Amino acid sequence: MFVGDAGRTDRKDGSLDRLIWSLKTKLLGLEDDTRIWPGHDYGNRPNTTMGHEKKENPYITDFILDP
Repeated sequence: MFVGDAGRTDRKDGSLDRLIWSLKTKLLGLEDDTRIWPGHDYGNRPNTTMGHEKKENPYITDFILDP
């Protein structure tokens, strides 16, 4: 997961279903104050919290929490 994003699924062996499953089963159970440090820094925020991502990340808000 990235800050406000979730990564690409259009590469070889990429799968939106697997990405959503991984977010759902591995990350959404983390406490809201859990700090997330992505492997890449593409924005003006090098890290985030799980609580922020649950509110702002469209992969979580649009695909998981509000299907």
